[in-house]
Amino acid sequence: MAGDDQTREIDDIIAATTFDLLKSEDQIQLSNVIDDLRAQNVGQLLPEDGLPQLIVCGDESSGKSSVLEALTRVRFTVRSNTCTTFATELRLRRQPTVRISSKIKPGAARTSIEKERVENFRGSFSAQSKFPDLINAARECMNQNTDRQSTLFDDVLQVEIVGPDLAPLTFVDLPGFIHYRDSSEMNHDINTVTTLVQSYMKQSNSIILAVIPASASINTQAVLKHISEIVPDGSRTLGIITEPDEVPRGSEKEQDLIDFARNRGFKYGWHAVQNRGYGEQEISSEERDEIERKFFEKSPCQNLPSNEVGYKIDSLRTKLGKLLVDKIHPGLSTISY
Repeated sequence: MAGDDQTREIDDIIAATTFDLLKSEDQIQLSNVIDDLRAQNVGQLLPEDGLPQLIVCGDESSGKSSVLEALTRVRFTVRSNTCTTFATELRLRRQPTVRISSKIKPGAARTSIEKERVENFRGSFSAQSKFPDLINAARECMNQNTDRQSTLFDDVLQVEIVGPDLAPLTFVDLPGFIHYRDSSEMNHDINTVTTLVQSYMKQSNSIILAVIPASASINTQAVLKHISEIVPDGSRTLGIITEPDEVPRGSEKEQDLIDFARNRGFKYGWHAVQNRGYGEQEISSEERDEIERKFFEKSPCQNLPSNEVGYKIDSLRTKLGKLLVDKIHPGLSTISY
C-alpha cells in the first residue's frame, strides 16, 4: 500500500507539471517530432543546451519564486520571507517511465574536494509538499564544512522530472540581484549572484522572465540594468509585474506602471500577475488563481490590448506556450543527417 501511495503522489506531481495551458497542439506535435527523430538517432537535434529554458530573474524579494510556483504549481518555498540562495533548475523531459531525481552541479568556486562531496548529493521527492524539504537538504549540503557566513552559492540544484506526457522544458529559479547586504560578505554575495544570473541570461536558449514588483521604483531595479547590457534590443525577454495589489487602484503610480510596460521595448511585452499574499501561503493553486481572477476583474489591464500588457497566470501560461513553440521550431532546421 505504501508503494501505491507513493506512485499516486508522483502521478500527482506529473499531473501538476504537464502544463495543459502551456502545451498547445503545436508544441505537442513538435515534441512528438523531436522524440521520434531522437529515437531514430537522426543527428543531434536540439541537444540539452538547445532546449528552451525559462529563467526567472529579478531583484531580491521581487516575487520570482512565487511566479515560478504559479506557473509550474510546484511549491519552491513555504515561507514568504525565504529568499532564493542558489539556482534551481526544474527540468521536464519526455520518457516512457516516470522518475524524479536531483543532483547538485558544483560552482566554480569549489575546491576539488568540495566538488566531489557536493556532486555526491542525490535527492528526490514523492509529493509536492516535500519539495521545499529537498531544497533545504541541498542547501545544507552546500553549506556543509564551510567556514563562510554567506548563504549564497554558485552551485546549481538540478531537479529532473521525466514522464510520458511532459514537454521538454526547463524552468530556472535564480537568486535575486542584491542592492545591499549588511555583512563582510556583501561584495562576495553581490558578485556571486551577478555572475550566476548573467551566465543564464547570456545563454541563447534562455527566455528571460524579468520580474518587477509594482510597489518598487522602476529606476532602482537592477535586473533592467543587466538586461540592457546583455540583450539591449529586448530580445528573448518578457517583463512580469508582480504585487499589483500593492499599488492603489486608479493612482498615478498605477498609471505610470502601465505606461512604462506599454513603452518598454521587450520583444515579448509585459504581463501582470498577482502572487500569494501574506497569509495565503498554504492555500491551493486553484484558490490562488481564483483570488487573482477576482482582483483583475476590475483592473485597468483588462482594457489594454493583450499584446501590450497581459494579465493573470493562466494567460501567461498560454503566452509562454506560444513563445516556446517559436523557440523550438527553428531547431528543426538544424538536423544533421
